[in-house]
Amino acid sequence: MKIIDLLKNEKVCISCELFPPKAGTELQNALNIVSDIAEVGPHFMSVTYGAGGTSVGQTVAIARAIEASGRPALAHLTCIDADEAKIDGVLAQMREGGAMTESEKERYGKSKMIRYVSGINRPIYPIAFVKYKPAIGISSAVCCYSPSGRKKIHENLELNMALFTALRKALPDGHSMEYADCRLSLLSAQKCKCAISGEEFMKPDDVVCYMKVPKELGGYEQYKNLVLFHRRYLPLLVSKDEQLLKKNCKSLAVTKKQLTKINDLRAAAKLAAI
Repeated sequence: MKIIDLLKNEKVCISCELFPPKAGTELQNALNIVSDIAEVGPHFMSVTYGAGGTSVGQTVAIARAIEASGRPALAHLTCIDADEAKIDGVLAQMREGGAMTESEKERYGKSKMIRYVSGINRPIYPIAFVKYKPAIGISSAVCCYSPSGRKKIHENLELNMALFTALRKALPDGHSMEYADCRLSLLSAQKCKCAISGEEFMKPDDVVCYMKVPKELGGYEQYKNLVLFHRRYLPLLVSKDEQLLKKNCKSLAVTKKQLTKINDLRAAAKLAAI
């Protein structure tokens, strides 16, 4: 877990700070202290940069030891008496430490075959854990440059063309062209189905293009802020009357899964859950 995620948690976060030994003194004692503190179980450990950057090498070594102990490390970095090249060099040393990034941990962390390049401890990825996805086979006949190619694109769409055409011709009042265009894109992406119940839309009047974050809360008429669902569910997304909401849920036989989707949309609009 990243340190920023630990700090966002409501629970008390405990950390320990270490001071690296001066240049030319014994480092091993400091590394032993890292192990002792790690056993106590702080959420993360920080290590200072040394006065005026005099112990930068020790800072990097201790930061690596902290990460190796299983605790997140927060290494200090100062610009005192340092030019851009020196700072870049220190950052490179920290990045090239034996501790893997979160992405590397996710992909290869479970492997016992992880090895590191001597000197810089750069991880060597185990071949057995390297995965790939097969390329998507797309026919060259499907394209947007010819009438026959465009026809194949439309044939591959799971789309009710009558419904699509009706919505395309019926421009929504009081909304932008981007809103109208996104409504058609969503109809295709959702395969003409309600985002709440999964049922197919039968006629244009059934379709509600809903803004997840309303305009009054700073929402925009953009694709990522829009969703299509059946008109019968609209009262559940706008009403604040608890009795009416419960009555509508009962009459519509709303399932637990549907209610979760509805409450997620209500939360985006700053409305209380049902």
